Amino acid sequence: IFKISARVSGNMNRIVAEELQLSGYRNTRVDLRGTITGLPDMERLHANVRINMLRTTGRDIAGFLPPAALKQIQLPEVIVLKGNIDGNPRNMQAMLNLQTTEGNMAVNGSISGLGNMEAAAYDMQVMADEVKIGKLMKNPNLQNVSGNFHIQGKGLTPESMDAALNGTVRSIRFKNYTYNNVPIK
Repeated sequence: IFKISARVSGNMNRIVAEELQLSGYRNTRVDLRGTITGLPDMERLHANVRINMLRTTGRDIAGFLPPAALKQIQLPEVIVLKGNIDGNPRNMQAMLNLQTTEGNMAVNGSISGLGNMEAAAYDMQVMADEVKIGKLMKNPNLQNVSGNFHIQGKGLTPESMDAALNGTVRSIRFKNYTYNNVPIK
């Protein structure tokens, strides 16, 4: 049983959601508000959405992933996403905070050209706080990582990806030893 609570107005050219709350798929809950303009013309599409809360679980997400992916990663038990997204597939900005049982991340950046995975360009700041990367990647030698990173590049496929990563790993645990303030260039 899905539950929807909404205050939505407008027409296909301009939809305003003062409130949109969804629940009903296991433990997943969505609470957002925003405006979508330009529909049904995807060339004119623009969205400005505030994610008050998107809460889900690794179990809920696992139902949408291929079994081969789940052999390589372990999803967090609980995932909560909050933030803002503004733009369209040609140019989008996002300020997002991700809180999980396996650590937290904040992302502030932009991406353009999503219609072409080989040419898409991105520029973002990422802050990681005690992310249990070893648990997520099923690598017992690697433990928590914290740091601030700037990622800039283009291409979203392994063949086309050309990106620069700069920043500082504030701390990382590898084989039970902690490394601090490691520059990344």
